[in-house]
Amino acid sequence: MKPKDSAFTPRAGRKPSSAFVAEEAARKNILAKIELLERVILRCEQDESALKRVQGLSMADGAMHIPSSRRQFYRWCDATALCDLMDEVSLPIRTIGNGTLSRHLGLKVRAERALAAICRIRTQAHSSQGNDDEDRPVRKLKVARRQIDVLERELLAMRMEMNAIIRERDDSRQLYENLRRRFREELAMALRQGGNVHDAKVSRLRNPRGKS
Repeated sequence: MKPKDSAFTPRAGRKPSSAFVAEEAARKNILAKIELLERVILRCEQDESALKRVQGLSMADGAMHIPSSRRQFYRWCDATALCDLMDEVSLPIRTIGNGTLSRHLGLKVRAERALAAICRIRTQAHSSQGNDDEDRPVRKLKVARRQIDVLERELLAMRMEMNAIIRERDDSRQLYENLRRRFREELAMALRQGGNVHDAKVSRLRNPRGKS
């Protein structure tokens, strides 16, 4: 009877093919959102009129045309206004589940950076209005808190990326140790079962330059 390999049996927790298709569709949706935001940010850096239009969209009431927080990024599902700004065909985007972005660490870091840039654009829009308002100190405090929040999110994203790299390094190290231990065990077994030929092979492995 052929032994079951838990790594390859359906009951071992492997995703069905439909789950992989859904995950790839979710990844492409996230990537499309990020790339559109990055193009918009680049346009704002190069074109002041585009910057003002984006600032107007950011402050529009009743509809979210451009996200500036992670929660808004999740809910954002209408890219028509930004595509019009970029003179692009309307891009179909969908909402994102709360845990979906966390499964794509590289995209999460890019999303955080784009959202931080959008938040700075919004900050510029707010600070350019109401300079003579009595609430200007309160406004400046809100802006400062928003910037701190953005920096904290960026720091968290970088820490997560660093931790992922550390885990990958530790996994590679553990794999190396396991392979080396397995090699030694198999080599010892071969020495016990073999003869002079195996002894000669071992001597070459131990001292490849030791030719007499």
